[in-house]
Amino acid sequence: MGDAREIIQKAPSHFFDVCYQDPFSPKVNPELWTIEFFQTL
Repeated sequence: MGDAREIIQKAPSHFFDVCYQDPFSPKVNPELWTIEFFQTL
């Protein structure tokens, strides 16, 4: 699919009704556990 950080930036506003955050763990995917990424969601 691609990098979630890039895909979420390209999605139109109100594109998702629900977002299931499952990036394994901060140790495995630290970039998906940042404050900035959660604010983007």
